[in-house]
Amino acid sequence: MIKKHVFLFWTYLLMVSGFSQTNKIFKSIEEAKQAPIDSVINLDLSGQRLKQIPLEILQFKKLQHLNLAKNKLTDLPESFHFNELTTLNLEKNKFTSFPDEICKLTELKQLFIGRNEIAKIPACIGDLSELIVLDVWLNVLVDLPDELMHLKKLEHLDLRGMNFNDKFQGAWNNRLSWVKIEFDKSCDCAY
Repeated sequence: MIKKHVFLFWTYLLMVSGFSQTNKIFKSIEEAKQAPIDSVINLDLSGQRLKQIPLEILQFKKLQHLNLAKNKLTDLPESFHFNELTTLNLEKNKFTSFPDEICKLTELKQLFIGRNEIAKIPACIGDLSELIVLDVWLNVLVDLPDELMHLKKLEHLDLRGMNFNDKFQGAWNNRLSWVKIEFDKSCDCAY
């Protein structure tokens, strides 16, 4: 009987410690791999000079928050898919195009992809119906896709660091009237 209680006690402790790790921010793949796989919901691999996404992260199917900011990433693998991911931070990388793989992350609520060299947001952005925050500051965008108007839950759109004229800004403020759009002061400067 005592052995059974000891076993139950240790089982309970292991369960509680597993659940407590769901609030933990894992700072490396190695650290995350030591936790129960379903307890890894918050992974921060920012500032690690990554040139490619470590494929080991794909095993963390319960991932909700992924920070890959301040690396040297240029693309995402085709297998980059997380059913529960709500926050993705890709700021300050080397992206020259918006990765289509992002559009498959249909539970995404916050996307930070500023300070890259992205020239175009694809039409598939309209598939991200849960998106609340879209932060694309300091890219090289010259236009926005009409599909942004499909994002009825969008509350915040950061377009600072790019020179959009008054006409463009006014048009998009009207088209996305429910969204707080941040623009820099426009300049219709003649060069």
